[in-house]
Amino acid sequence: MPKNNVSGTALYGQQGVQMLTNLRRAAWLPQYDSDGVRKVIDEINELYRKIHATLMAAKGVDTSEPEARAISCSVVVHHNALLRNKRILCAYHRYRMDVLEDNRWEKGPLLSDFARNKLSSQEQLYFENYSKLLNEYMRDIDVEITANLAPPKELKQEITVVANVGDVQTSSGSSMQLLRNTRQFVNVNDVETLLRNGHVVKTKH
Repeated sequence: MPKNNVSGTALYGQQGVQMLTNLRRAAWLPQYDSDGVRKVIDEINELYRKIHATLMAAKGVDTSEPEARAISCSVVVHHNALLRNKRILCAYHRYRMDVLEDNRWEKGPLLSDFARNKLSSQEQLYFENYSKLLNEYMRDIDVEITANLAPPKELKQEITVVANVGDVQTSSGSSMQLLRNTRQFVNVNDVETLLRNGHVVKTKH
């Protein structure tokens, strides 16, 4: 008769739950947990082997025997644990992808060193490809859809330039030069991305 011990099954998924908890606690994104992801994948493979071994050992067992109920219980419990781990991995990566997409809309196509150090190489590539697709779409429709994420209270605003930005194309077709430690009265729409990045700030009076 096959052994159908399901004790210790509750331990499966703890690594994944901790990864999701770290996501929730982080101010932005925590460091990509490649070791944690590998451990969850190892758990999934181990659960699959347990299920397969149970089913192979159960061949020929009469379904009317009490042992058949124990076999069914073992397979269902381990299969549910396997599916839970899969859902955890999907949730972990989907959440990080959503944060990266929001970052592109709010702060533009360049990642800060802080953000880049939190990402895996695959995530960095995803961000670059997403940004490329977004840029191509905006170019095709000739609309800067990442601007005006929130309606400005005033169309014109005095700003202080924090970093040397250089020439910036305005919505009117002209250009303006933004040099560090200078102040300018500008259309808010023209500098919205720069405001979000902290390259310029609204002047306080």
